[in-house]
Amino acid sequence: MNVADPVELLANLVRIPSINPRERAEPAETELAENIAQWASERGMQARTEEVLDGRRNVIVTLPGDDDRPLMLESHLDTAETDGMTIDPFVRALIPEPPRARTDHRPGRSSRRW
Repeated sequence: MNVADPVELLANLVRIPSINPRERAEPAETELAENIAQWASERGMQARTEEVLDGRRNVIVTLPGDDDRPLMLESHLDTAETDGMTIDPFVRALIPEPPRARTDHRPGRSSRRW
């Protein structure tokens, strides 16, 4: 995933299903985790994934620094179910919507604010 533009990167990530399986036998975040690790590796970062549950992976990215104080950023990769959604949950609109009260809204699973 060789993407430099942050909006295009977000669009590519939203297109990857990462639904929390909630005890179902589904792949969950694996594909998303692998794509994020690949993106980081392509930029010279040390990246790996670790399976924490069957089909559920975390991404660990390490950046070398010249300070003894570590910094940790943490997030989650899974999203809620898509049942009942009226839009395609894995499409991220790259073209701005017409002006309206909420200008920070873009359709797509887990991409409402950025």
